Amino acid sequence: KGFEDALDIRRGNAYAHIGNRQHHIVTGLNYFIA
Repeated sequence: KGFEDALDIRRGNAYAHIGNRQHHIVTGLNYFIA
């Protein structure tokens, strides 16, 4: 059970990291356009 929880936490961190990168890309594009 603890092993599955660790995987879920890692998966959540990966999704958060990907979302953060997308956010930074969008922010960079808006900065570029503005």
